[in-house]
Amino acid sequence: MLSFPRSICRKYISTWRDVDPNEIQVELMQAGLSNKLFILSVPNKEPSKAFLRLYGPLRQTLAKIIDEQTILEVLTEVKLTAKIYASFEEGRIEEFLNGQMLTIDEFYTEPIYKKLISKLHLLHNLQKVKPKLLTLKGNETAIISIIRDDIHSQNALIDNDKLHLVDYEFSGFNYRAYELATEVEQCQAVLSHRGCMGVRQQEDR
Repeated sequence: MLSFPRSICRKYISTWRDVDPNEIQVELMQAGLSNKLFILSVPNKEPSKAFLRLYGPLRQTLAKIIDEQTILEVLTEVKLTAKIYASFEEGRIEEFLNGQMLTIDEFYTEPIYKKLISKLHLLHNLQKVKPKLLTLKGNETAIISIIRDDIHSQNALIDNDKLHLVDYEFSGFNYRAYELATEVEQCQAVLSHRGCMGVRQQEDR
């Protein structure tokens, strides 16, 4: 099971080609129907770690994979996501990002949310794929741009003071207002639940 992750990383990461496969440490992070995720590491090499994503049996269509890859290439150029070391039919190898996964309560705090909004502002206004203004019925307008479309605590890492958004599988072109409205709704639901829990805790005292 671990021989393929080792061989594929040795093939595509040039500085790892002379490394004995048995010296490459492999950690399986997740094994689902959509993806298998691995962290591979080699001491005293640059890079010393890499993130391997292998597509699973329920991975979406090839067209969707290509669309995701195109978006990732743009985001990599502007440093909004991890560097892509290699893409191949079975998956891709990415830069390993240090960071701690956030809990829901940690994610929906003012300091983190300010960083999130800053990231979304950059994403929604990428000049390489300029947002488009559409005219709807009644002369109303809407802006279409690249959106994240999968914002939650498990897709965010915090490294010291830096926020990383990861896993752009569901990103694509859509209404900017849709993403903002969805995120506001999620935030309100979490804060409402937090408030209800606080009231219950006071009642239990």
